[in-house]
Amino acid sequence: PAKDLDFKHRMVSKLPLPGKRKRQTRRPNALLRLAMGPQTAGTLTLRQAAGRHFYAEELELYQDITRKIGIALMHRRTQVLLRERVKELVCLYGVAQLMAQPVLALDEILRQAANLLPPAWLYPEIASARIVLDGTVHATPGFSGSGARLTAKIVVNGARRGLVEVCYSQEKPELDDGPFLNEERSLLKTVSHELGLFVERHEAEQEKVKAEAKPKTESKAESKAE
Repeated sequence: PAKDLDFKHRMVSKLPLPGKRKRQTRRPNALLRLAMGPQTAGTLTLRQAAGRHFYAEELELYQDITRKIGIALMHRRTQVLLRERVKELVCLYGVAQLMAQPVLALDEILRQAANLLPPAWLYPEIASARIVLDGTVHATPGFSGSGARLTAKIVVNGARRGLVEVCYSQEKPELDDGPFLNEERSLLKTVSHELGLFVERHEAEQEKVKAEAKPKTESKAESKAE
């Protein structure tokens, strides 16, 4: 609020500036840029009381403050992005671990893979997910399909067989792709691609087992005929 800003200005204006004479400007207002590297994160608006103007030295002080705020915001964003990358790696590792367990049925792998997705998103508390393969749906509890969503196709041997989808149940601020990060879209594409490859291998192994079992069945049938 203008009142609070003016109060802060009054306090700062009393700071001693040794060896310098204050140079008053003709500016009753000031708009300072909050920079995060080359990007603008926002602006800081300062308003003086009626009939007062900023001193040049005071504006320099406020500019230094906004630079420090920008550095702090950049540091904070870096921390958030690092945390999100760790969550994505945990998700990919979990999916890979599921695929490496031969004792699990395909449906169980897809069900557990869907459960691994929401915790990897920026807002896991409102995220839900589903994996659809050949019309069979494997969804997390409470999945509604409404709200903002990210979707990636599951392609098996060149044919679209299903999808992977993550939804938010509440509105969130705009980021790179609606309320989602570009990295989240890349993660979803990676998961859907890996699932497609896994289904290809799974079905190839099943066909191999059937092909190997067929001669044995035919041999038994011939033996009985003799």
